[in-house]
Parts: sequence; structure tokens; C-alpha cells
Amino acid sequence: MFARIALVRFLALAAIMTLQCSPLAAEQWHPVSVDDKGKGYYLDTDRVLRIGSTVTVFLRETALPDSMLARGARQRETALRIDCGKPEALVAYGDVVFEDGSRLRFYGESQINRYAKPTSLPFIATSMLASLQHDLCAVPSEVLVDVAHAGQNRRTQVDTASLRLAEDEVRAWVRYDYPVVALDMPYRNPYGSKRELMAVRCSKAEYAVLAGLDFDEDEVVSDGSTFAQPAYRSAAEGEPAELVHLLCDRSGALQRLPPARLVRTKARTWEIPLDPVAAQPPPAVTQALARAAGADKALALRLRKVRIETISRPQGGHKQQSVEERTVESRGAGLIFGNVKAPEYSLEDLSLYGLITVASRSAFPAGGGASRRLEGFNSTGTLVPAGAGEVFSYEAEYATVDSTRGRGRTRSRTQCKLGAAQPAAALNAKLTGTAVPVDCESQTDGQPSSKTHGWLLLDAGWFFQDLFETLTYRSESRLLEVETD
Repeated sequence: MFARIALVRFLALAAIMTLQCSPLAAEQWHPVSVDDKGKGYYLDTDRVLRIGSTVTVFLRETALPDSMLARGARQRETALRIDCGKPEALVAYGDVVFEDGSRLRFYGESQINRYAKPTSLPFIATSMLASLQHDLCAVPSEVLVDVAHAGQNRRTQVDTASLRLAEDEVRAWVRYDYPVVALDMPYRNPYGSKRELMAVRCSKAEYAVLAGLDFDEDEVVSDGSTFAQPAYRSAAEGEPAELVHLLCDRSGALQRLPPARLVRTKARTWEIPLDPVAAQPPPAVTQALARAAGADKALALRLRKVRIETISRPQGGHKQQSVEERTVESRGAGLIFGNVKAPEYSLEDLSLYGLITVASRSAFPAGGGASRRLEGFNSTGTLVPAGAGEVFSYEAEYATVDSTRGRGRTRSRTQCKLGAAQPAAALNAKLTGTAVPVDCESQTDGQPSSKTHGWLLLDAGWFFQDLFETLTYRSESRLLEVETD
């Protein structure tokens, strides 16, 4: 028998500044409507955010349809946007959690791994919605104050209405307002601001993030994450230290700050024009690339088109499979021009053997894209001739434009080690000559390092990458088809 568990008392206390904080390591999932076996709906009462007339809250569903259970699903966790002014609950996003711990992100009712605007919740009963509205809409609405301005005109604000104090712990929602509306990866959701639920241990000057939410230009939730076992980080200096000091100040200084300004005009990064892929790079770059390419020998095999299958899996995510079709056009001196068509994106690029991007431009079906242009390059060693055990390293600087960050620059350092040549036909029967294994490790400023493995096809003058990995992501590829002239 399903029974509603009232949350009025618990949530009403959220308005009191002296509420005892729950242990950080324990998620607070309270039953809303469950049967005698514990199957049903649970509400995360630790991570509730009210902005004006809407409340964002996390709902866990453990009574799943048989079709989902048969595929190994254990539960479904949904970020709900509940309207206090009308009987409406929208699905912002959610995760299907599987028995092996992996997750599959969805938006709305059924959009998988790709952002979609919130849609009405189909599986919640009217009586249950009314109950949730009654309890959740008692939470105080957000009251923001400006506390800091960071680089690129980012503003940091604290929701003073969300402050919860204990003996040595403080919790509050912190808002980061950005000067542009960008698209976040990997799901390409728009965001112009982010909010984080921060927990602080004042005596140790440490903080942890319990939840993070992205908001679009209309301040509607577009994506987010919760952390069941949040990790503390030191707030020794910089903006975190300032935030910790303000949150731990019991004199009321935070509440005396002036209200935050929320309205400002923001450009959409996906509307910034992308740079075209030039037929040839600048002369200085061309000369540096020619030295890196090594011997410019005539190609014994001219590729025309290849089909590549890629299987990828983010850490803790679900395995994904995709197939792309790429044209391969040699332009001499090791330069390769290509066009890629895949369901998820399209791309045109100019590269050195397919290994080092010289210029690229990509586009996504739902809008937006990215471009890169090589503006600085130096290297040690050469790629051809390729000797086993030789090391080839290079540094590259790119001018970039993309839908997630707008215009920018990146610098990277890469070191590659060449292995013993093997018959290229082992990769595909239509390939001739030898294939040299190439293992590379790259470090781009401000990003995690990455590793790649691939094969330099000497007859074709083209590099095929079959492995890419970081600490949180791995993809493997194989050649399905090869067309030659």
C-alpha cells in the first residue's frame, strides 16, 4: 500500500538559520510514496533550491517498469522543476542508474545524451504533485548578494535565504553568473549561470560541493550533478577562501551586502562566426610542418574514403557507439584534407598526416560548432621516415572559436613514440605497405592530459587513431571500410 510521507516539518525548518546540517557523506533521500517493500519515490531533502515561484528538487524512483529492469536499470533519478503558481512539474534532466553503477543521462521524457528543454512529468500522480508543491513551496525563495567579480566579468553571488548553520558547518547555494550564454559539454546544454550547493567546515577552512546546476538564459535548469560522497578541498587562497570567510562570518556581514544585479545582456557563443578551414596554413607554419613531416615521398596508395566505428564510454557513463564517414585527400608535404559526416556532427579539417590538426571546423545538427586554427608550431624529430623507438614531440598553439566558450587560445605539448612497423593489411585488407604504431601523450593548458594510440600508414600518408583516453573518458575505433582511387 502506497502512503505519502509528509515533509512539511523538515522543509519548513529550512527557513531557520540554525538548522542542524546532515552528515555530508549521507544523501538525504526521504520516502514520498512507497510500498511495503520500499519501492516507489524518494525526495532528496538536502538539495532543494527555490528561485521565485519555482523549486528545483531531485526525485528518485525505484519502482521501474519491467522493460527497464530487464536492461539492468536499478533506479531513475530526476531533477524536477516544480511551479508553485500552477499544478506543473517539469523534467529538467535525469539519470537512469544501472546495476554496474553506470548512468545514462536523459532530458525531458526520452531525449538520451543530448540536451532538450524541460517537458512535463508523465509518471507523477496529481495528488503526489499537490503534496510536493505544498511542502516544497514553503522553502524561502532565493535572495542573492554580490560577493566577488572574477576574470572575464564572472560574478559570484550567495543566496542568503539558503544559509544553513551548524556548530562548525555552513551550507548555502552559490551562483556564478557568466557574461555569455554558452553550450556545456558533453550534452550541449545552454548555460549563462551555474549554482553550486557549497558545504564549509569553518575551523579547517575546507569546502565541498554537494550539487551543481546549470541554468539557461531564462534561468531554467538545463543540466547538473549531485555528489553522494563529496570531497573536501582546501580554501587556502583566492575566491574559495573569500567565500569560506564570508560564509563562516557569524556577524551578519553577508546579509548586509547589497542585492545582486541579475539582468545583463549576454551573447550566445554558438552564434559567434567560426573561422573557415583555409586551403593552406600561414607560410611560417607551413615551413615548420614540412620539417616535422620529413621526407615528402610519392604516395603508393591514395585513399578516397574510410568508414570508422567508434565505441566510447565516459567514466561512470553508458557505452556509446557511432559510425563516421571520412574523405581523405592528400595535398602534398604530408597535408591531408578531410570531410567527416556522422550522426552527431560534421567536420572538415586540414592536418599533417591526420595526426596534427592544422585547421578544423565542426558543426552539430542542433546548432553550434567549433573551429581551430594552428598559429604556432615547433617540433623535434620527424615522422617520415619512421624508425622504431624514435621519439617525435611538438608544441602547438591554436586560435579557437566554439559554442561552449566563444573565442580563445589553447597551447599543448605532445610527445609521441614510434614502434616497429607491421603490415597495414592487418587493419584492413585494402591497405598496402606498412603501418607504424604511434603512442602519444598530450597536455593542453588547463585540461587533463590525454593518451592516444594509432597507426601511421606509410603508403597512404595517413594516420589512423584507434584509441583515445583520459582519466574520465575512453574511446576505441576500428576501420570498417576503405575506398581507394
